[in-house]
Order: sequence, then C-alpha cells, then structure tokens
Amino acid sequence: LPGIDPETYPKKDLLYRYLIRYEPGCLADWKDMPWGVILGASLARSLGVYPGDRVRIISPEGARYTMAGLVPSSRLFSVVCTFQIGSNVDGSTAIVRMSDAGRLMRIPAGKFSGYRVWLDDPFDVPRFSPELPEGYRVSDWRTEKGELFSAVSTEKRMMTVMLFLIIFVAAFNILSSLIMMVMDKRTEIAILRTMGFRPSDVMLAFMTEGAVAGIIGALIGTLIGTACAYHINPIMRALGLSSLVRIGSLPVSVSAGTVVLTALGAVCLSLL
Repeated sequence: LPGIDPETYPKKDLLYRYLIRYEPGCLADWKDMPWGVILGASLARSLGVYPGDRVRIISPEGARYTMAGLVPSSRLFSVVCTFQIGSNVDGSTAIVRMSDAGRLMRIPAGKFSGYRVWLDDPFDVPRFSPELPEGYRVSDWRTEKGELFSAVSTEKRMMTVMLFLIIFVAAFNILSSLIMMVMDKRTEIAILRTMGFRPSDVMLAFMTEGAVAGIIGALIGTLIGTACAYHINPIMRALGLSSLVRIGSLPVSVSAGTVVLTALGAVCLSLL
C-alpha cells in the first residue's frame, strides 16, 4: 500500500505514464477526492469493485490496544480508477495519497515509514546502497522481483545460444555450398594447376568467395535486423499485434557492441 504525492510523483514512472495515457482524468479526480484509492485491475476484479465503489483498507501498522485487544487501523476508501500494466503488480497493489496513508497508519505528519528512490540506471543499486545513513534497510528490485529478472537473464542466455546455433548452421551451409562448388569445378581447378597455380592459390580463391558470401550475408542480416528492432512497434501495429502490449509499446534498446560482435562472429564462422 504505497502512499504517493500526485504533485511530485516521477513523470517517467510506468504507472504514471499508464494513467496519463489511458486514464487522463484519474489523477485530477484523485487530487480532489478525500480517501481515494487507485487499485490494480486484477485486484479490483478479485474484490468485485469498480470506480466509485468503496473498499475498507485495514493496516496492522496503525493498530492500537483497546479494551477489546489489539485493533488494527481501518478506513473506507473510494475507488478512483484502476490500472493494468500487465504484471503481477495489477493484482497486489493499491495506491493512496501520502497524507491518507499517514493518517491510516497513524504516522505523524512529516514522517514516513519508508522512501522509494528512482535511479536513472537500475543497476546502480549496489553503488547507491552503501551511501545510505546507518539504520536504513534497503529493499531493491533484485530482492523483490529477483525471480522474474533471473528468468529474464536465463532467457537471454538461451537466446544467445540459439543465435549462435543459427549462425553456425548458416556457416555450415556456406561450407557445404563451397564443397559442392569444388566438386563441380574439378576440371577448372586442374586447368589452373597446369597454368602454374599452387594449391594455396586455389584454396585462397575459394576462401575469398566464402568470405564475400559471409560478409554480404552478415551485412544484410545486420541491417535488416537492426531496422526491425528499431521499428518493432510499427511492425506489430501493422500485423495487428499491438493489442498484446498493454503498456502502449515495447521498449527497444539496441546495443551497438552486441550487434558488431554478432556480425563479426558470423563473418569469422564463414571463414572457418
């Protein structure tokens, strides 16, 4: 149950971008509605509530001892809108204003139970954590979503292996075509030998042909692959697949080093 300030909420956050794109009036209504809550779409469906309905939120952090024992803090909230970004966050997150969260959990004004920090580079977490003062406990995306990113990392390694196998098969096809060409050109090779060509000269000619085929294939494949990567969202819209992406578009990041390394690997395999 994070509490946020709509006025200072980071504009680059995925949730903010979703609300601005698909629920443009949600944030404006939320600012003027006391005790308003924004629910994940899956959570709202499981509770059977819709925008305008009321839900009771119970917080053990604001519990008090009474004559009846320990009684948690609770409050009725009005559902302002729902969000759906296509992850497990949709079924486990309810967002309220910071001031409402403080009153629900009975936290004094100006004090907070925790801080959420956004980094330009999420992989700077190991460098950022030691800079915090003593007494702060850090919980980052690696611990909260570690299983997900571990699966993504495994998938990336498997894709690298599959890409290598595809390039290897292509290089083997070039080798097979050169072997067939040598078998077909035995007469021409014999004529070249009688004209004074050494075996290394004949081998160099066929290696040059294989290298030219590998370079041309790697260049064409690199250009087509890079163009498709940069234009994957228009391609998906043209194929009618844009509805599969719930956040509007797929983020694309092309690593120049990886592209060059893959192209050079393809050329090297064709030379072997």
